[in-house]
Amino acid sequence: MAMQAFPDSTLEITNIIANETFVATQCDFRGTHAGTMVMPQGQIEATGKKVLVHAAGFFPIMDGKIFEYRRRSDAGSFIHQLGIDMVGAQ
Repeated sequence: MAMQAFPDSTLEITNIIANETFVATQCDFRGTHAGTMVMPQGQIEATGKKVLVHAAGFFPIMDGKIFEYRRRSDAGSFIHQLGIDMVGAQ
């Protein structure tokens, strides 16, 4: 989904912390909103705006393998950078 809406997107890992049972990452997502993005609140047509979104990934490890992936990102900043009002999206 992100690749269609942000075809020039990049994801840069800026920090990693790890041990035998857990890995945590910080990363920066950058891209230009050049395509339609489908959200639970509705479709958002391309705005042409560039975004920078800070995110974190959490990877619990069991038996030496990642068994789950959880991601947190600053969705409010993302929507604000696009200059849209999600209340009125259909």
